[in-house]
Amino acid sequence: MSYGSRQSDLRAAESEKNRAGVRVSMPVKVLAFYPDKMTVDVQPLVKESIDGQYASAAPLMGLRAACLCAGEFTIRPWYKRGDVGWVIVSDFDADAVLQTGAEAEPNTARNHAPEDGLFVGGVCPDGKAPTGLPGNAVVVAAGGTYIAVSADGVKINGNVTVTGTLSAGGIEMTTHTHQGDSGGTTGGPQ
Repeated sequence: MSYGSRQSDLRAAESEKNRAGVRVSMPVKVLAFYPDKMTVDVQPLVKESIDGQYASAAPLMGLRAACLCAGEFTIRPWYKRGDVGWVIVSDFDADAVLQTGAEAEPNTARNHAPEDGLFVGGVCPDGKAPTGLPGNAVVVAAGGTYIAVSADGVKINGNVTVTGTLSAGGIEMTTHTHQGDSGGTTGGPQ
C-alpha cells in the first residue's frame, strides 16, 4: 500500500468520524408541552450506539416549538404528550437570534448541538393521517371538530362560539333582528 493511499484512507476515516458526530435532525416524541413559552420536552426516538450497544438517547428539554407566524397572523399548534414530530438542529447557537428576531452573534461556540434544535410537530406515524376529514381542503381539526377551507368555500363541523362580531353579507348577525312569520321579533344566533 502506498503512502498516498494510506493518507487517503486516513482522511476518509477522519471525515466519517466527523460526520458521525454531526446532528442535523431527528424524530422525537413529546414528553411535555409548555404553551406559555412555546417549548417542548422531547424524547429522541432513534436509539444511539454507545460502545456497540444501542441505548435510548437522553431527552431534550425546553426546545422551542415551531408555529406559523406571518405578520400579525399566528397558527399555534397545541401539542400533547405522545405526539411525534421532528427536531431540526441549528448549525450554530441561535438563542440570541430567537430571543430578539434580529441578526446576532452566537452566545456560544456550539455547532449542531441538539439543544439548539427546533421542534416541528405533525408527523403521522406509519403514514396514518386522521380519517373522517374533508379532502381537497386545508383543514384545522381537533377530533371530529374541524374547519375546512377549499375552493368551494368554508365548512365548519362542530359548535361555533362567537366572541366579537359575526357578519354575513355585510349584516352583523349577533345583533340583527327581523320580523318572524308569527309577527314576533327573532334575534341572531342563540
